[in-house]
Amino acid sequence: CLVLVFLAAGSYQILSTAVTSSMTRNLWKNFRGLVVWTVGMVLFYVTSSMASNNSTLGEPWIQPGSFLVLAGYVMMMIGLKVYYGTS
Repeated sequence: CLVLVFLAAGSYQILSTAVTSSMTRNLWKNFRGLVVWTVGMVLFYVTSSMASNNSTLGEPWIQPGSFLVLAGYVMMMIGLKVYYGTS
């Protein structure tokens, strides 16, 4: 099953590069990291408020590391805007 997931993901990446560009594909790969990070934090705060034991999912907002991650993603979005020249 896992082999099929990797095969489908690889095929999708090849097709998306053919339709757009490798730069766009790489930016979407970085955006996927932002989504995973955000979902992880949402899961942490939702499950930690409901959990009666110490097992929680996700990760908390930590200082200053989370601000640095957020600043990196903001810089990536600014670079995306500059690269594509959108207003």
